[in-house]
Amino acid sequence: MKSKIVLAATLALVCSASSFASVEGAARHTAFKKIQHDMRIIGPMVKGQIAYDKNTLSSAAADLKLISREPFRHFDSQSSAAGTDAKAAIWSRPDDFAHDRDHFYAAADALSVAASSGDLAQVRKSFTPLVQSCKTCHDSFRR
Repeated sequence: MKSKIVLAATLALVCSASSFASVEGAARHTAFKKIQHDMRIIGPMVKGQIAYDKNTLSSAAADLKLISREPFRHFDSQSSAAGTDAKAAIWSRPDDFAHDRDHFYAAADALSVAASSGDLAQVRKSFTPLVQSCKTCHDSFRR
């Protein structure tokens, strides 16, 4: 009887850890989609593909700055790459991941400052490091 209770408790623990990982993975995905949404507003303006609108770009950049931290809250030691595009390197090389994350934060902050100035040249100058920070992290930590 004791072994059945221990087995049931162990199974419940494994299932709850698995559920936690999938919830965290879904939360990361949702947060990254929000970032992608803002990037799809900012990028075409910066590249001259659509008309520059200072207010729209400034609002998107401010939003990007605010949400830039959100997905990284869901990469803790309890979460995993299971069922996501995340590579296991996130957890096996946490210092490298934190370094890339911090570069992304700094780039998002700089873009927000540049966008609030209304100077499109400054926005363009700050957009490139942001895109590069995304690429660097994706190359190392995303499938």
